[in-house]
Formats: sequence, structure tokens, C-alpha cells
Amino acid sequence: MLKKLFTIFLFLISLTSAYSQLSKVHYIPPVAGQNVSDHMIYISTPSTGYINVTIKPIGGTRTDWIARTVSNDDPWSFSTGTGRGDIIRNINDLNGIINNSGYIIESQALTYVSFRLNSPLANTGFKYHSAAYVSKGESALGSRLRTATFTNSGADPTTGFGAPQHFISVLATQDNTKVTLSDFPPGIEFTNNDLSGAQTSPLVLPVLNENETYILGYSPSHSQSSTIQEALIGALVSSEDNLGTADAKPVVVVSGSIGGSLRNGTHNNSDYGLDQITDIELLGSEYIFIKGAATNEIEKIIII
Repeated sequence: MLKKLFTIFLFLISLTSAYSQLSKVHYIPPVAGQNVSDHMIYISTPSTGYINVTIKPIGGTRTDWIARTVSNDDPWSFSTGTGRGDIIRNINDLNGIINNSGYIIESQALTYVSFRLNSPLANTGFKYHSAAYVSKGESALGSRLRTATFTNSGADPTTGFGAPQHFISVLATQDNTKVTLSDFPPGIEFTNNDLSGAQTSPLVLPVLNENETYILGYSPSHSQSSTIQEALIGALVSSEDNLGTADAKPVVVVSGSIGGSLRNGTHNNSDYGLDQITDIELLGSEYIFIKGAATNEIEKIIII
């Protein structure tokens, strides 16, 4: 296990503008992966005065809404629970459409919103891994998005520790949304109980209505080829009207690995990395990468 508290995993993020993360509406869909400990939504704002913010649990009623005020020196840390269950699912229990999980955050003025999680407490007394992604707000809405995960299972085949837990979570924002996953190698098997056997591209997911989510779970073996282990790096999520009209059906996509590795070979560690991605139309041509304190083996740049 890596001896550090935080694992920093950098997906390819376009530098359209720092303000693309500022929004009055944010979407936090459920994800899936290994067991975790505490997780939370963190809300902040550049506003010096107090503004109203409302957290709306998906699938709930108005009586379930949670509201308070925030300012730039008084952010809001909202606990979404501990362990797997609602907002973080077990990838082996995925079975069809999810219509009662996730959050929509609405605010009176611009806010930053991030989703954060920690690994369980180890017998050493430390939580060795943490992960977070920053919501892209309304810039997250798109119809053509490329996904990414870690590159390696990270599992030692003699122990089975660190089996990869890759996922793609797709949240619909309108009714009759047809979602298709394509550009992945043939023969891969997802963990979803409603998907039987090996799948081929293109894979059409169940039709989603507003605020419904479908999560794809993927857990390849370390003994499989790198092509299979990296099958979801660069896969294309596309959305359209299931009724065949030209109406846009934007979706919100979070992808990554809550359990996986960027290291080579076999080893006993499993890290976290996930991000809310943006539409291909928002991608730019200039990027900045910041190297952390880890080894070159881990500090990799993935270009899709």
C-alpha cells in the first residue's frame, strides 16, 4: 500500500476557464466502487455576502430539501454518509436504472461544489486514500463525452487485493434519453447484473428519464491484456432523443476508479481517481499538468 494520505489522479480536463466550475446548478450523481468510509459534498462561493443554497436529494420530495446560507468564509460541508449504499454503490450489485440517488444543488449565486470521499480506516490507524472531483456545474451537460479510468488493476493475483473497481455513471436531465456507449474493445464483461456476458460496441443502455442514473461497473482481471484493462479509457458516451427527434438530451457523466492503480506490474495497493467530465465540444488545445510527490510510474498523463 502506498504510504501517503492522498492519491492525486489527474484526468484530462480542458482549460476552457476556471469559471466553468462556477455555477448556480450542480449535479452529483451516484457512483460505484470499493468500500469507503466518510463522504461529503463541499459547497463554497466567491461571494463575500451570504447566499442561499438548496441541496435536493434525487428521488425525494420538497420536504427532503436541505437549505442554508454560505459565503466565501463560511462554506458548507454536507455529509452524504459513510460506506457504500446510496451515493456510492457496490459495482457487483448494480442492476438497472437508479431513480432515487444523487443530489442536485441549486444556489442564489455562483458556487463551487465538490464531492469528496475517504478510504476506510486501516489497522495502522490511518485513512490511506482520498479522492474528490469538482462539479462542472451546467458545463457538465453534454451529449458526447469521453471517459477514463486507471490503467491497471493493481491486484496481486496471489492475494486478490486491490481488484479494480472502474465505473461510468450517467445521469439524465430530460425524459426519453437514449444513451449509447461505444469505442471500447469487444468482449468485455461489465459487473452489472442486468448485462449478461461479453458486450460489444455500441452498447445501448436502458432509456433514462429526467434525474435517472445508469452506472456501468467494470472489474477486469490483472491477468488480462492491457487493452482489456484499459477498455473504458477513451470510450464514448453519447446521448440523443429516444423518440428520434433532433432535440438535445444532455447528460451528466462521472467516470473513474474507486479502486485501481496507475502502477505497473503486480502489487498490493489500490487507489482512487474520478472526475465529472465535459462534452467534447468544450475541450481545448492547451493544458497544464502539475506533478505531485509520487514516482514517475504513478504520475502519468493520460491523453485521449
